[in-house]
Amino acid sequence: DCLVAAGTTEAREAIMALCNAGYCILATVATELGAKVLQDLKTIYEDNLDIEIGRKDAQGFSECIQKSQIKMIIDATHPFAKEVTDTLKAVCAHYENEGIAVGYIRYLREMIDYDYTKIIRVPDAVAAANMLSTMPGRFLLTTGANTIDVYMNTISDFNSRGFVRVLDTKVSIERC
Repeated sequence: DCLVAAGTTEAREAIMALCNAGYCILATVATELGAKVLQDLKTIYEDNLDIEIGRKDAQGFSECIQKSQIKMIIDATHPFAKEVTDTLKAVCAHYENEGIAVGYIRYLREMIDYDYTKIIRVPDAVAAANMLSTMPGRFLLTTGANTIDVYMNTISDFNSRGFVRVLDTKVSIERC
């Protein structure tokens, strides 16, 4: 019935609510860690929940839609996971253009009211690394392992000032 692009606490909430309402769910997660987080739900909702592991492009999501006869996509990915959100929207638009109804809902966490006046906005990791290389003091990166090389290659004293938060996966650890 539904595909839930998971990886967040909100995804767990959506999966539980949908399974409790009797829907069959295909949850997609990018990593083994994401699957582990949902494993207890698989035990509870074994007949209504399947979990598929691995990053997906448009073709991968299309295959899921066709294989599982998906009619609705719930995008409960991380708020900054722009690429997967754009891919899911494009896939739904493609099906709509083909006359096939596949709905799309973006399920986002409530935004916390931060003091946005203290945020310095930059267009990408390269610009952020360049800015950090000119600033004193320690810093914490929460951008994950995909861009770690940009920071390490740009900031000469990265190893003494930088702290990195990444997923506890083999790939992330190797990149770091």
